Amino acid sequence: CVSNTKLVKDGHMTLSQLIDKMSATPARLLGVAGGVGEKSGNRLQNFATATLRPPGSALKPITVYAPALSRGIIHWGSVYDDVPVNFGSSGTRPWPRNADGVYRGLCNIAYAVAHSTNTVAVRVLEEVGLEESFAFARDRFHLSSLRADREANDCDVAALALGQLNYGVTLRELTAAYSVFADGGVYHPWRSYYRVTDAEGRVILSSPDSAEEVLSAENAAIMTKLLEGVVREGTSSSISLGRRIECAGKTGTTSHDYDRWFVGYTPDLICGVWCGYAYPSPLSGRNLCTGIWNDVMTALWQKRGGNAHFSIPGGVFQASFCLDSGELLGDHCLLDARGSRRAVGWFTGENCPLQACTRHVLCDYDVDGEGLSHGACPSESIRSVAFVRVLRDFPVEVTVSDAPYTVWEDPKTLPPNENSTVAY
Repeated sequence: CVSNTKLVKDGHMTLSQLIDKMSATPARLLGVAGGVGEKSGNRLQNFATATLRPPGSALKPITVYAPALSRGIIHWGSVYDDVPVNFGSSGTRPWPRNADGVYRGLCNIAYAVAHSTNTVAVRVLEEVGLEESFAFARDRFHLSSLRADREANDCDVAALALGQLNYGVTLRELTAAYSVFADGGVYHPWRSYYRVTDAEGRVILSSPDSAEEVLSAENAAIMTKLLEGVVREGTSSSISLGRRIECAGKTGTTSHDYDRWFVGYTPDLICGVWCGYAYPSPLSGRNLCTGIWNDVMTALWQKRGGNAHFSIPGGVFQASFCLDSGELLGDHCLLDARGSRRAVGWFTGENCPLQACTRHVLCDYDVDGEGLSHGACPSESIRSVAFVRVLRDFPVEVTVSDAPYTVWEDPKTLPPNENSTVAY
């Protein structure tokens, strides 16, 4: 599915003004490919418009991050711990797992969106709430295929945080939902025709465009910037068009690799791609959707031209923050053993961090012994190094990438490790 949107540059227009502007240059459905190969019959299954399939992580911006931004639960730099949320009924099975099988520890929302971190999506969803997330997706983003009845219930953590819906959504409705991010927070329903007239020119069917404000223009712009990270450095970084114009989007993969998705957009066009079999079967290799999307959108951009940059409302600006706390940079953030932890993100006046980082703590580090000093190390080998304070406790062994750079209590009172053969 490919659709055309008109970007709204003024985030302070009223809804009626938005509708007037949209009616002048309406959202249009430009093309649909409902299957592979030549048409072989009439009224065949159209995989773009009629088939319901779980969208995987392509659902996260709609069910998790958009409602969390809207409610002020998160901002660009908000930090969550990428570690298991629970260990199942047995207490031995870490859940959820990330696609690459790695837990990275503290990471911010920008990283979690770009790299589709499952643990962070689950943790943010817990703060949003299942019912609000479900209502946000079904009623505001118009994903009407979501179910909450005796037969199937999508008001569930795995469904809303990981996109593992009972039946799924259609490619057309998911692509239309992304118009909210692409068009300044305004939802446009898909339209496959404008009007139908009889031989005398009388209108017998019409499909007028309508616009519905779902997010503020500021939050839609921040969501777009987050989704740009997916194309620039995340799960769809193979998209070459992103090196010529700004592109944003989200990949999705479902259990057993039955479905692959990518819904992405430029400043002028949205395109959604699904790949899978008529009877679900595992897909091997890379995500073909990003390659198809790149070919189609590059050809359209070369033919049509258009804007190269997304519109940013005046109330959205860039600011520095600490990668490990999401707060303003403190002096210790620059002394982290990994180097400076400074990052730059997009904020509004309402969600910009105001407090200095309190997560980094300064420690005496023995560069020769490669460990925290407890007072008995030679003074010439001591350096002041900042570690990150974070408390973790697991019932089974879990490898977390940032563990060598963390402490869980005041390093001045931390006892030495009595057993050098086990983790501290």
